[in-house]
Amino acid sequence: MGLFSIFFKPSYHALCEKGIKAFNDNNFDEAIDLFIHAIELDQNQPRAFGWLGLVYSDVAGNYSIQNDTGRGKEYAELAIIAFNKAIEFETGPNSKANDYWQKARALAILGRMDEHDIAIQEADKIVPGFSKKRLQDNKNLLEEAFKAQANQSQSSGK
Repeated sequence: MGLFSIFFKPSYHALCEKGIKAFNDNNFDEAIDLFIHAIELDQNQPRAFGWLGLVYSDVAGNYSIQNDTGRGKEYAELAIIAFNKAIEFETGPNSKANDYWQKARALAILGRMDEHDIAIQEADKIVPGFSKKRLQDNKNLLEEAFKAQANQSQSSGK
């Protein structure tokens, strides 16, 4: 361990920012480590729990796509635990509604649709219309992705 690491301990906020960057760069293992380290610094803050849940949920989805349902289920369960902690500590209505929405995603991976529906209802209780807006946002993103793919195909002569 170098002198720098002995004297400089990153803050909760800095670890979360680094974890978000790692997540956006698809460095999921690094993101997990950074969010866990942030949680070790402050176990009563929701941000790292929410992002950790998001990473676990994405990893679960990736394993499910690869037909490794055992690993997918493990990570989905971890995501639910992380989202439950985020929900427990979150005070902002939009963030809390988003944590319920993301928890619902993990529940869907596990096929626990009754619990999924309850999580969606909780999000809508906190922020009326939240799920409808998120569905529309997701639809818009998909449409943009399909248009970009079509334009790319046309420009490459396929």
